Amino acid sequence: MNRQQTAIAKRAQIIALHDEGLSSRVIAQRLAVSRTTVQKWIHRHEEIGNLLDAERRPRPRLTSRAQDEAIQQAVRDDPFTNAVSIRKRLRLNVNAQTVRRRLREAGLRHRIPARKERLSEEHRAARLAYARQYVDKGLDFWSRVMFTGEKNIQQHKPWNRPQMETLYITHECANIVIPQLRPSKHIRGGQERTCHGEGLGVDLHSRHG
Repeated sequence: MNRQQTAIAKRAQIIALHDEGLSSRVIAQRLAVSRTTVQKWIHRHEEIGNLLDAERRPRPRLTSRAQDEAIQQAVRDDPFTNAVSIRKRLRLNVNAQTVRRRLREAGLRHRIPARKERLSEEHRAARLAYARQYVDKGLDFWSRVMFTGEKNIQQHKPWNRPQMETLYITHECANIVIPQLRPSKHIRGGQERTCHGEGLGVDLHSRHG
């Protein structure tokens, strides 16, 4: 007998004892339930004639269709916004989690800029050395070079702070990204992967998180 069946059997006992003329207090003591429970099921049986649980109404939706559309549009207009900002801007009487839920329902996700690594004197010196080494290179070469302290890197991961996935050179190598580099070793789980620059004479490292 499952939990629901056990509950209904207990309610049937309440009605049977009541029909025998026992008081609510005696029934409650005999069946080890509260007098309120006894009176509730006696009243229910007299009113509607069954001992089943009443149907639960679905919880009303906290946002209107217009508000849902406004939430979606807020992320389309500003992919770097967040649930708290959206709630405040639209003056919604819901919590941030509800805003996130509406975005997930619509298949939308926001973007979070990755944190920039703070540059040290070693970074600056290495960058200067790198620039001097390739000072004669043309625009085609330099258009493929990115100094990571000067550019936000973003990921399309919903509602989580992104992990650093872009290859970058550590401070020994000036924190310079060469997008076309090919990784020679890739180790997951927060460890480093080592890459070798083609023609640069330096080792490149990429970190996760």
